[in-house]
Amino acid sequence: MHFLSSFDIYYHLRKLVLTIFASEPNTVVMKIFTLAVATLITAFAAQGQISDIPATNMIKDFEPQMAESSEWYNYARMIGDNSSSAPYYRNFLFPDTTVQVIGSNGPFNVWLHSLGQTFDPTSENWELSGNTMLSDFHTYSLDSIALPYRYNRPQTDNADTLIIQVYLHDKHTFNTFSSTGQTYATIQYDYQNRIGLNADTTITYLLTDDDSVTTSQGVIDLPIGLTIGNNEVVSVTYTYLPGNPYNVNDTIDFYAGGVTNEINGFLVYNFYDEDKLTEPGVYNQALMVTPDIRYNQSSNGWNGYYIPGYAYNSGFYHNDLFYKISSLNTGVEEQEVNNQKLYPSIIRSGSSFTISDYNGIVQLYDMTGKLIQTIQTQNGKVTPTPLNSGLYFVHYNGQTSKIIIE
Repeated sequence: MHFLSSFDIYYHLRKLVLTIFASEPNTVVMKIFTLAVATLITAFAAQGQISDIPATNMIKDFEPQMAESSEWYNYARMIGDNSSSAPYYRNFLFPDTTVQVIGSNGPFNVWLHSLGQTFDPTSENWELSGNTMLSDFHTYSLDSIALPYRYNRPQTDNADTLIIQVYLHDKHTFNTFSSTGQTYATIQYDYQNRIGLNADTTITYLLTDDDSVTTSQGVIDLPIGLTIGNNEVVSVTYTYLPGNPYNVNDTIDFYAGGVTNEINGFLVYNFYDEDKLTEPGVYNQALMVTPDIRYNQSSNGWNGYYIPGYAYNSGFYHNDLFYKISSLNTGVEEQEVNNQKLYPSIIRSGSSFTISDYNGIVQLYDMTGKLIQTIQTQNGKVTPTPLNSGLYFVHYNGQTSKIIIE
């Protein structure tokens, strides 16, 4: 456990550097000095949630490596930075609904019992946060995760427990919401044992006095070390289990003053996208266990599953969780013939590629040798009309290269 957060600094400084230098950060030498940033907290209750402002404190010993193939990703913060309306909320986790939180309109029972986030590196929206979008042909590794949190510990007899579970692609169920066309992924939930089912990795993290942080955000960073195949997603869930006694109507809200029967409380964060940004075919979303799922009483068919963050009509949920991933193959190699480079060699349908130092006619052939398109370059830029996914041969200036359309 460290106090938050170099991730905020890295995240926003990286965007600034990309804007100024128009290059990847591995080409820019950066040194971040230790900062002390005061945290402004504004709290109010709204539909069972409490608004908050992301903290920006610096930690000294957990800085992302800015190698070209290794980056920190956080879809929720990308939404927060780019949506016109995406409030940032704090949410208390607890395994049942018996305890309460004090909001501006009075007490309410805890409504979230386990949370998570699905990660998909193929989103074009990653470019909005200065991250590298991986193609469908990339494999990658999940090196680490980092979870911003707060934790109050008036009960000191026993450690509380945080269960972190990681799920590879084959543990997901995939579908599409007919109302929005948005694709979603979900994983199974065991309401009797109060955790996710069939996780590939489970980490038991004991919360002690050293983890207590109430006046700023903290971050729990954990190594993972799993390899994910190309065009595959990965999900992480986190569940809080108290290790000390509690009773009905005990209070876990350490923001409210003068509370009686206060017990230990653990909270995490999410962005709520009221713009409802959709991206069909991509799976970056929250995973949520609400009371109807916790008690296996869903009237909407979600029993036994985490609810995806895209399931709500008024807005979409994205949980504040960092993924550090490393690309295991670049997928954007340059092909050079006679000092003329074609790049990238993998593109999405409808996108462009470039042939350096060439202005002329380009012909595209499919794998059967059939001529598909003839294109005039514009300052070396080649923009085919949309094509089916597959391998194509690019003939220009008496030479031939290949390109893959996703």
